[in-house]
Amino acid sequence: HQLVRQYVQPPRGGGPAAEAGAVRAHCRRPSQQEPTAAHSQPHPQEGPRAPPCMKSLWAALWMEPSEAQRRSLVEAKGSLALLEEHLGERSFFGGDSIGLVDIAASVLAHWLGVMEKISEVTVVTDEEFPALCHWARRYVSDEDVKTCLPERGELVAMFSGCKEMFRSMAMACHI
Repeated sequence: HQLVRQYVQPPRGGGPAAEAGAVRAHCRRPSQQEPTAAHSQPHPQEGPRAPPCMKSLWAALWMEPSEAQRRSLVEAKGSLALLEEHLGERSFFGGDSIGLVDIAASVLAHWLGVMEKISEVTVVTDEEFPALCHWARRYVSDEDVKTCLPERGELVAMFSGCKEMFRSMAMACHI
């Protein structure tokens, strides 16, 4: 697999998503050739595919402890390090206010902690990712965002019953 960086391109002429141009994600391609339409389109019965960087995060959380799980954790942390680097000292990815990239990354702010609690695997710590942790706290404490997020305790209760299913899904994807 060739490691490549994919960039989210801002709309022509700028606009509210202009900050998205700098956000990078590690993804893996099966070969060194450019992807074709056949590679980029999911099979009609598959539905949408998760970005490879999210697959490594999912595998890190849910696979049984193994070398493959450890590699997935390292890969996921590499992707998170890129976000950490881009965020720097800013409060939000776009600067002083919540923008499109913050909304797109909201899974890291609220849902990741829930999944870490249930899986008993810690991916993000204040020591390793201080900017991301600061961003996540600011994001979930925003008054407008709070009205849209389910309560953490309710999520933990709801998803705790899915732990074995999540493990099975992760193991099936990495066989």
